[in-house]
Amino acid sequence: MFLEVVALGEKRRIQQHLENYAQQGKITYTIFITGIFFDWGIKTGFLDFNLKTQEVALYDEGKNKFAGTNLDTIGQFVAASLKHPELSANKRLKIANFLVTQLEVLHSLEKATGKKWTVKERTTFAELKKQIPLLEKGEGHRKSILSVIYGGAVDYPLDDNKLFPEVNPLTLDQSVELLVKDL
Repeated sequence: MFLEVVALGEKRRIQQHLENYAQQGKITYTIFITGIFFDWGIKTGFLDFNLKTQEVALYDEGKNKFAGTNLDTIGQFVAASLKHPELSANKRLKIANFLVTQLEVLHSLEKATGKKWTVKERTTFAELKKQIPLLEKGEGHRKSILSVIYGGAVDYPLDDNKLFPEVNPLTLDQSVELLVKDL
């Protein structure tokens, strides 16, 4: 429920609107559910991995899986769906480069940078509790979203990736190598 209300409530309302129009025969749509934008989230620090200082905030010991998708992978899936609309018409497709834990990302980053990272421990419950007053003021969305993602709410099978075999998403290690090559 928290995910629906805080993180994705408006998106879900739009999806329902599209589904209603499609049922009336007015449009054809495809919705891509991508998980977190992995490469962007690492580059910008949004995901609480700091490439410059080699610091990370691990939520719930970093053990919950989440879906991560690079921006170019999203573009490849969109292009493939436009080439093969019959495969994606009026569907919600769950795609991602990979399902990983924060610990797996940390280990990949440590391997790629050759450095041991500093870890700060957090719990999703404590973070959400701190965010409620901010959310009531229209603030605090980033930490709330991270708590939901790292709390295990964005973990799904990658079966829809198979609809478009021409798309070959990078692995976690390949993605991380690209992210750290310019450091």
